[in-house]
Amino acid sequence: MLCMLCRVPLGIRINNHLRVAVEPAGAAAFATNDPSQPLAAPRLRWRALRVLYGWRAVVVPEHDWARLDSAAARQLYLATKLGQAGVPGFEAEAGEAAA
Repeated sequence: MLCMLCRVPLGIRINNHLRVAVEPAGAAAFATNDPSQPLAAPRLRWRALRVLYGWRAVVVPEHDWARLDSAAARQLYLATKLGQAGVPGFEAEAGEAAA
């Protein structure tokens, strides 16, 4: 059971070993003067998920998601984020997006 601080909207278990937390992050999770910089409380939650509970946090910022104009773009975005988190089966997508 995760602590109240570390509640996640979507938790995925892969082969009962790898745990991935996919968290949509709204504007309140980021600095107003630099939307690419997460605030301390969300960063602490994402770190606690990783360090205390062994979950890999995949953060989906609202400002990134809103720019995606199709289902295919959203699918590629999520695949890239999962690949960057080291989720098996998504490494190729992460490499393709970086190229």
